[in-house]
Amino acid sequence: MVTGFLLGALPFSLFAMGEERVSSALAGIGNSTTPIATVVFSLLLLRADKIGGRKIVGVVIGFVGVLVIMQPWQSQGRPDLLGFAMTLVAGMSYGLGWTYTKRFLGKVDFGGLALPAAQMLTSAAQMIVAVTIWWLTQRTHLSLAAPWSLHANAAGGSALWPLVAVLTLGVLGTGIAMSFQYDVVRAAGPTVGASVTYLIPVVSVALGVLVLKERLQWPQFAGAAVVLGAAVLIGRAKRR
Repeated sequence: MVTGFLLGALPFSLFAMGEERVSSALAGIGNSTTPIATVVFSLLLLRADKIGGRKIVGVVIGFVGVLVIMQPWQSQGRPDLLGFAMTLVAGMSYGLGWTYTKRFLGKVDFGGLALPAAQMLTSAAQMIVAVTIWWLTQRTHLSLAAPWSLHANAAGGSALWPLVAVLTLGVLGTGIAMSFQYDVVRAAGPTVGASVTYLIPVVSVALGVLVLKERLQWPQFAGAAVVLGAAVLIGRAKRR
């Protein structure tokens, strides 16, 4: 239940609500806090594991790259603070969740899909409760007949494509991705496993330009290079 909340229900909800306020690129940048949070929580929960100085340096470098992409020195065009804060908390939730998984569930992990399936099922159960409570408190204002009802489309379009989009996100971005992520965490630990999230802002910015026609400036190119370098530094194996 704890991992289902930290790795599923909480971050999925915060990312969905946060992306109603900020761009996809900024949401990806918020997800980049996962490795930083993983190192911090590993120091607190995994006292027996030693985190090398190289990984800490990599985390700091990656954070600098994230700042370069975000361009905080710009006086105009800053993101919605609440929306960006939601993505930051969601990214940190992943860091805590993966560390908690290794600390308390590492000895009962039988490999394969057992643990990720259990986590996804508990996340789904928690979301049913959350959506039901939300519907009970908002049904009069939103005019929804049931929690699973869809808002009326003013343009008269079909609800098929939104459902296909959610199904695609569930299969690719959650089901398959989560099973791969568990294999990485099992093989290399949560710190290295969380370093893959440094690639998310690069992908978010690239797809934002190609699909959403967002503008890409030189600091985002420079930040992307720094982020990739940090991911390689954290994930590189130690020399014997």
